Amino acid sequence: MAQVPIVAFASSKGGSGKTTSCILVAGEIAARGERVLILDTDPQQSAVKWFERCRAANRLPERIEVVSCLGEAALAERLKALPDDGFVLIDVQGILSPVMAIVAARAHVVAVPSRASQLDLEEALPFVQYTAHFRSSGVQVFLNEVEGIARTTQVFKDAVAYLQNNKIPYFRTIIQQRPKFRAITNDKGMLATLDANPESVRKARANVAALTAEILDLLSLPPQQPAPAPTGEGVAEPDTRETALAAEAV
Repeated sequence: MAQVPIVAFASSKGGSGKTTSCILVAGEIAARGERVLILDTDPQQSAVKWFERCRAANRLPERIEVVSCLGEAALAERLKALPDDGFVLIDVQGILSPVMAIVAARAHVVAVPSRASQLDLEEALPFVQYTAHFRSSGVQVFLNEVEGIARTTQVFKDAVAYLQNNKIPYFRTIIQQRPKFRAITNDKGMLATLDANPESVRKARANVAALTAEILDLLSLPPQQPAPAPTGEGVAEPDTRETALAAEAV
């Protein structure tokens, strides 16, 4: 790619897990040997605070740097001076703002986390439509923090139906709700170096790796070329990559 890839984790709704997802994907990319710069544009500075906690615990993740970048002027200047290699991930505040507009226009991929309920997806849809003012592709929703048992509920099935009926572009990977993810966002660095039960870490990493692979696939598409349309079975049926992964992890 001619320029460093920019991946934003954004939504117009707070509490969807943007920072956690950003940190987890950053860790997976770094574990593959790439440098990752996280730009924290959220006034809460959750990513910056995570990095500081990791530093205090002597668990700084290798090849990851987190930089505070508050306000549209600071973001615009930082985007003019990006590194020559690696990846840039942007953690965006959960409101529509001038910063969000810059991100929507400049990021190569915008990953939109949402809880697996129709109520949450009804808020995600206007955000996806908002980004269409700045770009024609590269914005996709993923279901986040999904409990294993939730997949059998009518609430989950209604959420999947809402995604499909409204033709919302989505990643096939479903991110599970896992204690290991919470441990990472406390002060444990990244999953690849987490000192915990190897099998549970393997499953957690596999889940994040699946989403990361989809993001990297989307980055590899030609500019303005939409990603292949996901099928309904991508979320709803148990015989596909991400659902088999989720079933294995339960």
